[in-house]
Amino acid sequence: MSPSSAGRFNSELWQAYVKANKTFMEKVVEECASDTDYVWIHDYHLLVLPSLLRKRFNKIRCGLFLHSPFPSSEIFRTFPKREELLRSMLNADLIGFHTFDYARHFLSCASRMLGLEHETLRGAISIEYYGRNVGIKIMPTGVNPQRLLEGFSWAEFKWRRGELVSQFEG
Repeated sequence: MSPSSAGRFNSELWQAYVKANKTFMEKVVEECASDTDYVWIHDYHLLVLPSLLRKRFNKIRCGLFLHSPFPSSEIFRTFPKREELLRSMLNADLIGFHTFDYARHFLSCASRMLGLEHETLRGAISIEYYGRNVGIKIMPTGVNPQRLLEGFSWAEFKWRRGELVSQFEG
């Protein structure tokens, strides 16, 4: 970015982001019964959370699903806190992406910026990070329209629809 760019990195906003993740971590800690609980983290708002949880609960089982695209390494490398975010994401046990391309971008960043190579074994992708195998999964989400349409013929649907129609009649 050029020095005159309005899009320059703002360290105060970064600190606010980290603070929000810390606040969320404190709430998760209140709910966790032990360091063997499962925590599932959703989206870019909480990318620092896996590291915060790993520091607090070494054995916690943590998944992270990114609902938004992961940028290419050419774009991601321009972010000053890129290594911190990558390392935090790798503190999850499983990282999910919508598409193979998003996972590929992440794997490329891990390789180019951290020197970490992934392994593929029987279709499973993983990265070894501090003695742990972090799974990388492609998990497209969405609605199967055919299954949704089939649901209209189910007895439970017809019964519930009848209940709602009579409840909200008029």
